[in-house]
Amino acid sequence: IVYVHTAPDNYKKRLLIRETWGNSIYHIHPIKVLFFIGLPKSPNENATINMQSAIDLESDTYGDIIQEDYTDDYHNLTYKGVGAMKWVSEHCSHARFIIKIDDDVMMNIFLLFHYLDSRNITSSTIVCFVWDSMPVMRESKWKVEVEDYPDDLYPRYCSGSAFIVTSDLAQKLYNTSHYVPFFWVDDVYLTGFIPKKLANVTHVSI
Repeated sequence: IVYVHTAPDNYKKRLLIRETWGNSIYHIHPIKVLFFIGLPKSPNENATINMQSAIDLESDTYGDIIQEDYTDDYHNLTYKGVGAMKWVSEHCSHARFIIKIDDDVMMNIFLLFHYLDSRNITSSTIVCFVWDSMPVMRESKWKVEVEDYPDDLYPRYCSGSAFIVTSDLAQKLYNTSHYVPFFWVDDVYLTGFIPKKLANVTHVSI
């Protein structure tokens, strides 16, 4: 299963994925691509209503959109990630791997399948570009206030652009999220803080 982080107004990006690597006609292995979004946020009510109507039409047309009850905003991406793990664990427990990707990332699905087939990837594993001892940014778009996270370094976590988890891990990540305080940097939270709490998760660098 592939779940894509996407924003409500990113229709063209979703369409590109549907027409390229997300199209099942190109795959030897069966995969399902789903787009996870929150509620649209626009400057005025009419624009929000129109955007939601467009999302409803797109969902009816393609049947691949999962929309959940939070405002789709950069600081709410953690809700999107945790919600995706909950949904996937409840509806796709048969999947061998769960792949997360952003809608602005082009994936070489053929090389990825070759990589996964050629390695013995066991349970409780996250495959990704691993960040070790990354400094906490106190400026820029990713600025984190000291009161939100006082340490200078993050625990080991994955680049948020794309990562792969073994199917058994989805339920564990979701369940454990109830015991890990919310943190708005979603890749750090989902692939760093929660696995650290679980203590038996293996990060494999790709």
